[in-house]
Amino acid sequence: MSDNSLPDEIISEILSPALQVPDEKFSDVSSRVSPFAEYVEPPSAYLVVCKSWLRVATPLLYKVVVLRSKAQAKALAQVLSKNPDLGQFIKRLRLEGGYGAPMRTILRSSPHISDILVTLDVLSSDSTVGLYDGLECISPRRLILHDCCKKPCENKQAFKLLEGLEKAIPKWQLLTTLELPVTGRRYPGEKVNLMGTIAREGRLQTLVVRNVYAAPSTYRMFKNRCPLQRIQVNSSFDKKHDSKMIAKEPGLKGLLRYKERQSSSRRDSVDFPYIAPSLNPDFVPMASATPDVRSLVWKRVLHFAVFVPGELRTYWRTRRFPLLLVSKLFYQLALPYYYAHTTLYHFRIPPFMEVLEKNPSLASHIRRIRGDLCGSDRRQVDETADWGATILAQTTGLEALVLDHSYRPGDHNDASLLLEGGISWNAFETMARVAGPTVHEFSVRINHDASPVSPAVFAQLTALRSVIWKSNVMFDLDQTVPTAGLHKLTSLSIADCDASFLTVLSRMELPCLKFVVLAYGDAGQALDFLAAHGEKILDLTCLCRDVQYNNVFELCPNIRVLTLCFNNCGDWNIPEASSFTSRKVLSKTLAKLHLTKNSWSGRDVTIQKWESFLTAIKARCFPSLREIQVDCCKWPTNERAIAKDCWVQWAEMLLQEGISLSDAGGKKWRARLKIK
Repeated sequence: MSDNSLPDEIISEILSPALQVPDEKFSDVSSRVSPFAEYVEPPSAYLVVCKSWLRVATPLLYKVVVLRSKAQAKALAQVLSKNPDLGQFIKRLRLEGGYGAPMRTILRSSPHISDILVTLDVLSSDSTVGLYDGLECISPRRLILHDCCKKPCENKQAFKLLEGLEKAIPKWQLLTTLELPVTGRRYPGEKVNLMGTIAREGRLQTLVVRNVYAAPSTYRMFKNRCPLQRIQVNSSFDKKHDSKMIAKEPGLKGLLRYKERQSSSRRDSVDFPYIAPSLNPDFVPMASATPDVRSLVWKRVLHFAVFVPGELRTYWRTRRFPLLLVSKLFYQLALPYYYAHTTLYHFRIPPFMEVLEKNPSLASHIRRIRGDLCGSDRRQVDETADWGATILAQTTGLEALVLDHSYRPGDHNDASLLLEGGISWNAFETMARVAGPTVHEFSVRINHDASPVSPAVFAQLTALRSVIWKSNVMFDLDQTVPTAGLHKLTSLSIADCDASFLTVLSRMELPCLKFVVLAYGDAGQALDFLAAHGEKILDLTCLCRDVQYNNVFELCPNIRVLTLCFNNCGDWNIPEASSFTSRKVLSKTLAKLHLTKNSWSGRDVTIQKWESFLTAIKARCFPSLREIQVDCCKWPTNERAIAKDCWVQWAEMLLQEGISLSDAGGKKWRARLKIK
């Protein structure tokens, strides 16, 4: 992009949404965890795009400054010392610590600060000498006090900060707004009467409190000295409880302003366009058109209003149903679209079968059947003779059948899975015969069959691309296995199976197979399966024990993502370092390693095992490895915790190898500024 391609004003409008910090986030003091404790790409990255972006974005970047570490404060002080003009851009300053002497330079270089947030949760090791000297150099309009401790921090540095505020407030001639997370009685009055100092100045016009319970006591401190015009309560109005609190101070009623209640209703959160009522109540749309034309037009409209691509959600089904009740024409035209995406639970199976019995033509319109057969009323379904075969025999255009309880690989022993219902093998064969050319997604438990079944059924599933297999039916291996069966299968997940199922798959070609989840099955049979199809697999999920004893990297030379599952929370189940270390290259293609272990005991033995495992992973063994994701990893949210956290130490060590460490949400650790 040319450096002069756009005027600065246009570039500013483009960059402002990306660089601005909402006031709700800047002033958020609702918890001990900072809203800025995010491990994402910093907004300063926009400044290095080109010179014009640097010129325009610099004032926008410095408009709101959030300091969360001593290193950040020191770096900002050095920048302002070399370029004092940058301090003119700072309008809002959020301080989440004391940060020592550099704060004196920052405050003296920032005369235009209008909003300042100061935390009173100061540790004894966090110097506040810079704040003590520098606070009187500014004159903000709004002061926000952050204090989330169960009891006030009573140490030398905290008292010095309060003394600095008491000394500076008389010089803050513009101060009219004070935000308090708690009542003034929380502050150590025997050392510093901070609230009394603010009240004596008599300038406050707006008070902000967390809830209405803090309003009466806060109001009494300022009502006789300050011209209060507004008391903002950061919670919604509760008529039953708030009226009692307001009655304690009659003067509160005219001052209180509440935060608007956020509606949880999806309908209320959507801005629907206003449609004026028709001036002619007898108006009939397209009255002059022929019935065929009207049907074609309304059918197209209802297609977008009722037909739901992808997963059908409950709220959408609720919104769709009233359209069928508008008129007989709407009912006739919309009914096929309504049943195209069907949700099916135990209690809905009998009435659903009745609907198909009364209107058999609807079955040909069904495209996806989704739902959950895990429930307390399973016996009601079991009493219905092979309901699966009855329904699936009519769904000639079926594309997806997903009737399973949500599961995670490795959780096959979960009690909820033992209660999960399913379909019979006869129903599965019926689906393959009737909808084999169209069905591309299948995830239903197939109930156990007494005698071995034929694997020839897989030859009929010519369009199947995704399968979650949950069945312990035994296959007759003496019968011919269709080697060309499931030739479009791309994703295979095995949550429960008999060893013969893996043998059948090993004899097939499966040319499109790329994603495999082996969460259940015999380790030896799994090894044979990987030996047959390992070269095609790009993404593999398996139990941790299988990787420790089987050389997956040799069997899957093209693997890019390896996910290791843990089916218990014991510390002994942490991967052995020997499985991932070698003097030679173990995998040239592995780019991501995912460990789905959720438990973290924090014991010394746990830390030692994780450290030995993570330190054993070297770039020379995995030249393409860029990320290790560990679900039990939780990033610390403040400077003190970061300095002690073992995950941070391991992440910094892996970064030296060019490997990022991420948590369960995929947030990668980013190297922070350090004091030299």
